[in-house]
Amino acid sequence: MTFANRRVISMNMRPRLRSRIVRSLFLIAMVGSLGADLATADWPSWRGPRQNGVATDRGLISSWSPAGKNVIWHADLAGRSTPIVIGGRVCANGRAGSGVSRQETVACFDAATGKKLWERHLDIYLTAVPWSRVGWENLTGDPATGDLYDLGVGGVLTCFDRDGKVRWWRSLTEEFGLISGVGGRTHSPIVDEDRLVVSFVNAGWGDQGPPRDRTFAFNKHTGELLWTSTPNQPPLDTNTQTTPIVTVIGGQRLIVEPQADGWVNALKARSGEKVWQYQLSKGALNNTAAFDGDRVFASHGEENLDAGTQGRVVAIDGRRGRNAL
Repeated sequence: MTFANRRVISMNMRPRLRSRIVRSLFLIAMVGSLGADLATADWPSWRGPRQNGVATDRGLISSWSPAGKNVIWHADLAGRSTPIVIGGRVCANGRAGSGVSRQETVACFDAATGKKLWERHLDIYLTAVPWSRVGWENLTGDPATGDLYDLGVGGVLTCFDRDGKVRWWRSLTEEFGLISGVGGRTHSPIVDEDRLVVSFVNAGWGDQGPPRDRTFAFNKHTGELLWTSTPNQPPLDTNTQTTPIVTVIGGQRLIVEPQADGWVNALKARSGEKVWQYQLSKGALNNTAAFDGDRVFASHGEENLDAGTQGRVVAIDGRRGRNAL
């Protein structure tokens, strides 16, 4: 992940290096040149400012080492998610404590110095996720307000202000029957306009009854539920982790997400109305989609629909939900 001539090391890296960092050091900030704009650019979600995984920075360093080469600061925080950068802060979630006092944590550091600005500990409820996988999802920040959003492994969705005070929270497990996958994979929310959007497999009563991988949009300021969208098929696996992306295609603002039923779904971002679906796999989809212009790119490692092979990358016409190639 790159930002303003510096990088923060993600926990989504090679397993051997990741396990080493989980035990000892979590954040490493590095620069190619120490400019005055050290803490000015935002990387508010793990896919970047446009949710497309593209960084436009120049002059980045080409090498670093945990021993100190090109390292400005580091901070101890055990976890496995990608840090974000927002408003001069580096923020990440993780885990702390031992025995019955084990908790999830959310912390923010000064991006220039590494000084810890605040840390909050959150209780974990109603989950079979192993302790080593707590702190899986990626935080999301809102550049317009400075607020920070966290979805814990126990299904508690929390909004923090820039000083770490809780603005609002909702227990998605208690309210909507969020199903916590035993593998620990947890969806990351995204901010779009005045909405906070997140998907998860749930089951409950009424129109929330049958288990489905549903998409929910909340008012980012208050937590009020704005809309829910339900795909047509039962989930093939509850242990999924894709993140929605937002793009404008054909004049429509769309939320696009591969989901647990093996389909890629495109919804109208402001209402949740389904625009198109594309069946990609016989298994649940775990990879977040990407976009370029009117094309949506999706991939998977499950069994293909038309052969006994596994894995595929497709380009979808984002206007119609059909193969683009």
